[in-house]
Amino acid sequence: MAGDRLEEEAMRALFQNLMAAENPYVCPHGRPTVIHISRNELDLKFGRSKKPLIPALVGPTAIGKTAVALELADRLNLEIVSCDSRQIYRHLDIGTGKPTREELRGHPYHLIDFVELTDVFSAARYRVEAEKVIDNIFARGKLPLVVGGPDSI
Repeated sequence: MAGDRLEEEAMRALFQNLMAAENPYVCPHGRPTVIHISRNELDLKFGRSKKPLIPALVGPTAIGKTAVALELADRLNLEIVSCDSRQIYRHLDIGTGKPTREELRGHPYHLIDFVELTDVFSAARYRVEAEKVIDNIFARGKLPLVVGGPDSI
């Protein structure tokens, strides 16, 4: 019946029958049955952005993520974006594994030390801030690497 949900097996059979037809792109009444649409057109119709996938380096605290991230930044022209839920806070250096200036060796390390301890901060606000930073990194022709621990935002 029109509008009924098809099981996968019935859908495959219908598709095979359609493709075996003399003109599989229109029904017997002349209506289109198959429309070729590009990935770009689909993305536009559904409002999806064309942003590339962003690599992430995650794991438990104190296993050397920062050292690995900095090595990758050196080799691959990356900028690091923290997604650690504690490193965002200023003055909260002990117990967070926050990299020191010496460790960073001049590498940009975004979204650390930018929230006061007294500020209310949420995952939603992090997303807004992270999107701005990541868009800026792409705009400068570089690639972001998101780095965080088990309690990441």
